[in-house]
Amino acid sequence: MMNNMKNINPIRMILFYFLSLLIFSCSDFLETKPLTEYSDVDVWESEDPSLIESFIAQIYIEVEHGYEKFPTSVYVDEADARANTGILNTNSGADASTTTGYWDQWAKIYQAVRYCNIALENIDHSPIDQETIDRIKGEVYFLRAMHYHQLIKIYGGAPIITKAYKLTDEFLVPRNTYAECIDFIVKDCDEAAKLLPTEYTGSNSGRATKGAALALKSRVLTYAASDLHHNIQTIFPDYPYPELLGYVDGSQTERWIRARKASKEMIDMNIYDLYKKNPSSNESVSQNYIDLFLSYGNEEDIFIRYFRPDWWQGVNTCPLQLYFPNGFGGRGNNAPLGNLVDDFEMIDGSRFDWDNPKHASQPYLNRDPRFHAFIIYEGSKVRDMGRDASLLLKDPFSVLQIGRYEKWDEAENKIVIEYGLDTRQSSVRPSEAGFTGYYIRKMMDHTIDGWFYAQDIPWRYFRYAEILFNYAEACIASGEEEEARKYLNMIRKRAGMPDITDTGEALRNRMRNEKRVEMMNEDQRYYDVRRWVIGEKAYGPCYAADVLYPLLEDKTTSEIPIISHKVFQTRKWKNAMYFKPIHHNEILRNNMLVQNPGY
Repeated sequence: MMNNMKNINPIRMILFYFLSLLIFSCSDFLETKPLTEYSDVDVWESEDPSLIESFIAQIYIEVEHGYEKFPTSVYVDEADARANTGILNTNSGADASTTTGYWDQWAKIYQAVRYCNIALENIDHSPIDQETIDRIKGEVYFLRAMHYHQLIKIYGGAPIITKAYKLTDEFLVPRNTYAECIDFIVKDCDEAAKLLPTEYTGSNSGRATKGAALALKSRVLTYAASDLHHNIQTIFPDYPYPELLGYVDGSQTERWIRARKASKEMIDMNIYDLYKKNPSSNESVSQNYIDLFLSYGNEEDIFIRYFRPDWWQGVNTCPLQLYFPNGFGGRGNNAPLGNLVDDFEMIDGSRFDWDNPKHASQPYLNRDPRFHAFIIYEGSKVRDMGRDASLLLKDPFSVLQIGRYEKWDEAENKIVIEYGLDTRQSSVRPSEAGFTGYYIRKMMDHTIDGWFYAQDIPWRYFRYAEILFNYAEACIASGEEEEARKYLNMIRKRAGMPDITDTGEALRNRMRNEKRVEMMNEDQRYYDVRRWVIGEKAYGPCYAADVLYPLLEDKTTSEIPIISHKVFQTRKWKNAMYFKPIHHNEILRNNMLVQNPGY
C-alpha cells in the first residue's frame, strides 16, 4: 500500500515540488517575497501556472483534517486524550476567551480566507487557458466555503470578507448574522459546482470536484436546519444577539426541505456509492470496513486528503503511533470511550445491555461487525507483524492485553496480580497506555510498525455515507420517514445489520445512533452533539473497560475474563459549550466584534 501511495502526488506535494524547484533553479529566489506575499507579475501574470497551483496548494493545506494529536473526538463522548489537562478543562466547560490551543482558529482561518480572496481577485488576469482559470476559481470558491464552514460551526456568525485587505483599508467590521453566513457559503458552493469537473485522475487526485462542492452544501444546510440554530433564544435567553448564532425568523421545516434537496442533488449525481454495499457474507463485513478506510480511493470517497509518510515530520506525530496501544509502540491517545463501545448494537439490531447476563458475560460477542472493524478490544488481534521480539513470549498472537491476571504464588501462598502488556501497569511504556481499555482500529494501518514508520492513509473529509445520513435526517425532520428508512437501511445492509423499522422519535434516535457508530472518529460527533442540542446527555460519566482473569478453584487462571465498565472520568456540560469563544485578542483588535454567550 505504501509503495502505491508514493506514486500518488497529493496537493501538498505540488507545493513542495514547485517550491523546491524554485529554490534550486533560481539564484535570487530567496530575495523574492514568499507566495503568501504574492507578486502580481511572478504569480498571476505568468504563462506558467506552476506558481498559481502552488499558491492554491497552500489553501488546501490549511483545511483542517482529523488526524490531529487531539482531534474533536476527544472533546466529546467518543474518546479520551489520556492525561491532557487542557482537554479535561475544556470538557468541563472551563474554556475562556483567553484559552489558546486547537479551538483558537479564528486568525488561522481568516488567513486562509485572505489567500482565497487574493486568488479570486487575480486569477482572471492570468494568461493561462480559460479552462484552467475556471477550474482554479471553482477550487477557490470551494476552499473559501470550507474555511467559512469551519469558522461558523465553531463560532457562529462571523464577518464575511470578500477582498484581500490592504494596509489602507478599514479593518474594523462586525460579525455577519448566521443566516447571512450560511447563504454566503451556499453561494460559494454553487459557484464551485458550476466550475469544477466531476473527477480527476493522476496527479490531480485530491482536488475539489463538483461532488465535493455539493457535499459541502449538503452538510452546511443540514447543520443550519438543526435544532441548535432554531433555539438560540431558549438556550441563551439573555444573549442580545441571537441572530449571530442562529435563525430568528423563518421556518425550520422549510430549511430541512432545502437540506433534503441539497443532499438528493448529490445522490442524483449517480457517480458515488457505498463501498462494497452488498457484502458476500456477514463474516466479510468487518474486513470490508477495514479495507474501506485503508483504501487510497474508492467509489465512496467524495473529497479526501492524501498524505505521504514524510508529511508527519517523524513518527511521533503520525496517527498510527499517537493512537495505538503502548505495548505496540503507540502512545494511547484518542482511546475510544466505553460509552461509544456500548452504542454498538448486537448483531440482531437490539441494544447492548450490561444488565442482560448473556450480553455482560461476553460483551464483545455477536456485536455489530463495525465494532470489530473500528475498535481494538481485549483479546482482539492488533496488527499483522506482532509485537517486538522481546515480548513474544508474553504475547505470541499480537492481541490486546488490558486485563489483570490473578495468579497463585505457591511460595507466598497467596494471589498475586499480573498486568497485561497494554495497561498502565505494564512493563512497556506504561505512562503511555490509554485509560479506557480500548484503542482505535479504524483508519489505522495495521500492516506497518508505527514505532518506526508513519502511515499514509488518506483523511476522508466527505464520503457518500454522510450524504445518505444527511438525506435521511432531513427526510425524518420533514415527515418523509419511509424514504429515510430506505437510505438508512442501505448503510445498515452494507454493515451486515438488520433493517431499521422504527417511526417517530424512535426513528430519529436510531438514525443518530447509527451515525454515531458509522461515522466514528470522522470529525462528526462533536458537531452533531451540538446541533442536536444533546450536550447534557453527551457529557457526564466516561467509562473504561475493567478486565479480570480470575483465579479458579484449582488455582489456575481462567482463560475467560470477567469484563465490566467502570467510570474513570467525569465531564461536565454548560450551554456556553455550544459555541467556542472568540479569543480576547481578536476582540481587542476589532472592537466591533461581540463575544459569544458565556464568555
